[in-house]
Amino acid sequence: MANEGSAFISLPISSKEYVKFDSRIPFINRYMKVKPLEIGRRILASLGPPCSERFRKSDVDLVGPLIAILFLIALLHYGYAIKDPTATNTFIAPVNSVLLYVILNLCIGFILCKLARAAILFWDLAGLLGYTLYSHVLTLGLSLLIYQEESNAFFFLCLFLFGGLSALRMCVILIVTIPKPAARLLVCSTLFISHLLFLIFLHFAYMHPTFVYGIENSKRVPTVIHNNL
Repeated sequence: MANEGSAFISLPISSKEYVKFDSRIPFINRYMKVKPLEIGRRILASLGPPCSERFRKSDVDLVGPLIAILFLIALLHYGYAIKDPTATNTFIAPVNSVLLYVILNLCIGFILCKLARAAILFWDLAGLLGYTLYSHVLTLGLSLLIYQEESNAFFFLCLFLFGGLSALRMCVILIVTIPKPAARLLVCSTLFISHLLFLIFLHFAYMHPTFVYGIENSKRVPTVIHNNL
């Protein structure tokens, strides 16, 4: 159950209705007041499609997405700090990349949703897209802990497992809010592709120890860098 006052998107099995929150609820109660245990449950729910009755209601808040952004920025800065110094010539800082993606992806997604006449509000979409960032944190974190981001095969496995399922859940939720099939395809495919491409960009630009942005560098990283882990 969602915390009292929080917004939610109901996902009925056979209906295309989109159930929105009561507009009389204040913004703070609607999006910022959520119990810590609820945030943990919503994080787990964001990593897979709503295939069970328990997860067919997608709770919307902004606390979880803000935490995801902070974790992602911290992880990227750490990964960028232990890269080979000759491979750290990326033109933009990790924090700028994350914030730029979050803002642009949200704005583009909202414009597409409005053009598609989707029954979803701006902050609802912000919460939905924000929770998908936990798949980025989990994918990059596991790749760093297990293979120190050197194994592209393991990264792509986590990409399709966590990133793919998280993006699929996002698309399933958006589908029930968009009335026309062609519009569903446009909105969902755009957000799905941008979600996965951004994760691939983060892996190679900031986390992979020897990859130079724009130039594939095959040399090995000095052992002293790995000892920092």
